[in-house]
Amino acid sequence: MTRGLFAAFAFQRVDAALATLALLAALMPGFAAIDATLPLSAGMFFWSSVVGLTLGALISEGSVRKPLHALRRIARLTAAVVIWSGGLVAALLSIGQALPLFDVIIADIVAGASWVWKSVWREPVAGEPPQMLALALWHAALIRFYDQLITAPAAGERGAALMLSCIGVALAWSGAWLTGIAIRARKATFTYGLPLLAALGVVAIPGSGGGGPLVIGFGVWLLLAVASDFRRRELIWDAAGIDYSTELFRDAVAWGGLLTAGALIIAWLLPIWPGNPLARVFIRDDEIPSGLAALERSIQRPLPSGGTADIGAPVFAELPLGLSLEQGPPDQLALRVRLSEPLPPGREPRYWRARVFNRYTGDGWGSSARVADEPPVVFPEAALPGTILQDVEDLRPERAALVALPNPLFADIPVRAERLRDGSLMALVPIGNSSRYRVLSRLPEQTPPADSRQPGVELVDPGPYLALPGSLPVRVRDLAAVIAGDVQGDEARAVALERYLRNLPYVYQVEPLAEGVDGVDQFLFSMRSGYCTYYASAMAVMARALGIPSRVAVGYASGEYDERTGTYLVREADAHAWPELLIAGRWMAFEPTPIRPLPARGIPDPAPAPATLPVETAPPDRVIGLLIWLAVLIGAAALTVAGLRFARRIPPDSPLARAQRDLEQCGARAGVVWPPGATIREYAALVALCAPEIADDLIRLAALLTEARYSNHPLSPTLPQIERLTKRLRAWRPSAQRMFPRK
Repeated sequence: MTRGLFAAFAFQRVDAALATLALLAALMPGFAAIDATLPLSAGMFFWSSVVGLTLGALISEGSVRKPLHALRRIARLTAAVVIWSGGLVAALLSIGQALPLFDVIIADIVAGASWVWKSVWREPVAGEPPQMLALALWHAALIRFYDQLITAPAAGERGAALMLSCIGVALAWSGAWLTGIAIRARKATFTYGLPLLAALGVVAIPGSGGGGPLVIGFGVWLLLAVASDFRRRELIWDAAGIDYSTELFRDAVAWGGLLTAGALIIAWLLPIWPGNPLARVFIRDDEIPSGLAALERSIQRPLPSGGTADIGAPVFAELPLGLSLEQGPPDQLALRVRLSEPLPPGREPRYWRARVFNRYTGDGWGSSARVADEPPVVFPEAALPGTILQDVEDLRPERAALVALPNPLFADIPVRAERLRDGSLMALVPIGNSSRYRVLSRLPEQTPPADSRQPGVELVDPGPYLALPGSLPVRVRDLAAVIAGDVQGDEARAVALERYLRNLPYVYQVEPLAEGVDGVDQFLFSMRSGYCTYYASAMAVMARALGIPSRVAVGYASGEYDERTGTYLVREADAHAWPELLIAGRWMAFEPTPIRPLPARGIPDPAPAPATLPVETAPPDRVIGLLIWLAVLIGAAALTVAGLRFARRIPPDSPLARAQRDLEQCGARAGVVWPPGATIREYAALVALCAPEIADDLIRLAALLTEARYSNHPLSPTLPQIERLTKRLRAWRPSAQRMFPRK
């Protein structure tokens, strides 16, 4: 991109100094965004500035040197406006992560082509056509981004960051575009670059960044304005044959530096001035939306820390994505579980669970639980009603946790129970290296709802099961909303997520996670296949995006049942991970991995949707947000139009300058070139030789111009005479034999 920028400028014979200054001025808002305290989209500042500067230099109307037909000029101007507005919209949508997802589009095309191939050539009945998600996903992203924009003024720090990013990128794009136009058309950038300077101020001042990028950026912008104006004047002086000193450039830069230093000193002194009237303008006592309030105060962020843990013996368990759960060869026996009778069928799949994870980190799962020792319990000969007694022989080489049916109550060996603050059990870790133990578990469908008021039933805190990292791409949330659609009820929406994931292929060899990339996002939009941990994580994360508490459990599938001994034989190939969702007060297991069978669950009854806050048709915050964004749009448009209008305004020529230009035009029509070093009288005499019919007017005009320029006589007495002479010269047309220049 940088090469294209310099190539565009070099093609127009713009010196490297202006190109370098223009590039630095365009990049300064991005550096200010990096230094800002608010989490701004610094990358979009860089891209929008550099691309806007390059396109402005390449496509600007001012780059056309020869006159164009009116229709061609209109078409060129229309194309420039379309490209500018399209780039601006693309930059804003990129900030809100609402651009079309090309990987999803490609996946839809591949899935559609595969379905057509199977239905036409391979299988007469290929089933229902695949669900095309690209358009629906983009529509959901646009609606979500629109809601974020409208509610940004009242959305606290997050809304303030979104407002600054959108306003700053829009100004940076427009300012860089106009600066490219000015550089290529060889005009002064002082007014063309005003939106770029405004973008720098918007990012550096409300963004609570340091003053370094602001001072350096303002200095670069001012230096660019001085340099471009000096180059423009050089062209005028060279065309007019006026001698000038190159030291003028140094003087202009020196005076510009002094003015800049003075302005910065004044800005530094204003806040400490006790009677500063500007302070009363910016400091108000009335209540404003939280997003705007975050822009007014200086936000102090605490230093990042590793979090806090309970005093005692906390445990931090981790489940990284991209790793197999098997501890040996697939045929190796892992467990022997003896039951008094086979597991009863149910609407949920049956698993032997070892551990539960509740904290998603982007590249895996973790849990931070408190540890408490629990003594062994003497078991009765028969299981209690609603429970299942299990005799487990653990043959795994590493026995980090007991394996049993979900919702274990107690074991007959001493264990350490890992629980969250609300009492939710994460794992039972054996004390010692016992390979045989007995566990009593309550069937999930017979577990009392967590929101009941029965004695001994712990209330589940949904907070740990709804948290998502701030780095999670919003397209994961958008995909969850698209898959759920208009389905009502948490269980029905969970089944929709499960059905979607089961349509993705399962592979035993997957690519490793990229550095700094969210694992679920990579699985859903890039890999689209993987281990069971990917499927379980994707469903749990998308369920949280829909407001359904979820967690990930690891353990083993039920395995093979031996009727002679009443024992389940569980092998390492049965190692598995699955999601558990809190629905109607109970944890329900789901199976999104396509290679695992589903129980005869049937279609869940549409339960009423969870209670949510009522959405007003026009809440006050949305109205205020619309008005604020409308005011911002009007201000940005006024700034851009003002920059263009005042930049295009050419100062009127003096009467002497107009008279000398008329003299030069007469010489050009007569084919006479102004020789280097010739005076006005000498040039007029040369033109008079080729145009004897206006010789007297030429000689008289040259005398009046010389007298006006180099004498102390006032111009007013001779001004009417000069205007009469120039009027006659403008009306003169040479004959055909004098239409060619002299050699």
